[in-house]
Amino acid sequence: MRYLGLLAAIVVMVCVFAYVTRISSTGSQANSQDYGSTVNAVRDSVRNSAGAEQRRKWVVSLQMRSSGLPDGANYSAEGDNAETLVVRSDAMDLTSCSNFASGENGTAAAEMGFTQLSCRTLANGIIQERALP
Repeated sequence: MRYLGLLAAIVVMVCVFAYVTRISSTGSQANSQDYGSTVNAVRDSVRNSAGAEQRRKWVVSLQMRSSGLPDGANYSAEGDNAETLVVRSDAMDLTSCSNFASGENGTAAAEMGFTQLSCRTLANGIIQERALP
């Protein structure tokens, strides 16, 4: 009878040990996957933040280059990562917005990482959105 009790205790301990090791190994795999996805998310965030700063600087240089032009356009960047280029002008219409998007400045904006162009007419408040190539 003594041996039967000892054998039962050993079987219970082995089962508990197997159960605990399975849980901890599953947890560590999940943690390593979470860690990897967290690292990738941080990398993407840093990359986007660095790109956003470059886009904001580019907008300032665009504004400085256009300060002597008669249309009086104002440029800015919007969005969490400065992904939208905003052009505000009294003379902005559908044709001007299309020309800007497909022209030299629109191409340069797309190369800088802008994904969207927002043309805003100051006189009547019309907003036109264009995707940049």
